[in-house]
Amino acid sequence: MKNKTPSQAPGKVMLWRANETIGVNVVSIKGEDLGCVEDIVLDRNASRIAYVIVSYGGLLGFWDKHFAVPWQAFSQTVDRDLSLGIDPEQLKNAPGFEKGTLPDTTDPLFHEKVHSFYNTKPYSLEEKARAELKASMENVGERTSDWRSWWDWDSWVKRGDDTTWARRLGELIGTKIEDAQGEIIAELEDVIVESREARAVYAVVSHDDTLGVSAGTAIIPWNTLRLNVAREVYVTNVTLDQLKQPNLNGTEHRSLENREYSEALYGAFGTKPFWEEFGYESEMN
Repeated sequence: MKNKTPSQAPGKVMLWRANETIGVNVVSIKGEDLGCVEDIVLDRNASRIAYVIVSYGGLLGFWDKHFAVPWQAFSQTVDRDLSLGIDPEQLKNAPGFEKGTLPDTTDPLFHEKVHSFYNTKPYSLEEKARAELKASMENVGERTSDWRSWWDWDSWVKRGDDTTWARRLGELIGTKIEDAQGEIIAELEDVIVESREARAVYAVVSHDDTLGVSAGTAIIPWNTLRLNVAREVYVTNVTLDQLKQPNLNGTEHRSLENREYSEALYGAFGTKPFWEEFGYESEMN
């Protein structure tokens, strides 16, 4: 199994290509082999990793099922495996589904079962809880600390949070990218994710020259793309000429961990850096 996912240094936001997560080992808290990552599921705007699709083998012997595990349930080991702080015996009762399929992410029961089993909360729910906590500190009044007691899963799903429109990474690769005039100028090759909350921050795209011959790849800020859900294409104000700029082609995503470099890239496209957009300060060098 390949294993390239970067470990997260304390207090430092790191970047990795989402495709590199595929094949990473999944181990128990004791280091026992549980299986590996088969795919990842991104939310409706493909802007966050919502679930990791895991095949449990090893001690458990599940070969005909896959399991959706919330990203928040994992930690990383010194060997850069993904570790689950749960007893392997408990995983025999984990909610699973047949290989080659994807659960109905519009079903509130699916989300409730998965997050309840792994004792996690959806990202949007965590954000709401933080807002509730802030409000409770600013206003006198009784607040509940049990998020399950006041959250309505059905309303959460209908509102479209996190995973109502969900796609495997493998399904997103190759998605067409159109310019403002509706012309196809590129295809999505990969998603570069930040380590703090598993949000997409850059897109790796492939583009052609004027004769339709592959001209290479480029890395552009994720917030330059807008998803057209109905047509399942990305729309951008970025032009093909911009994608062909020498400073974009062949860019190695690790260089984007350099703050000066990444600020220049965002500036070139007139968009806000991800650490400002997400409301936290990146400690990039």
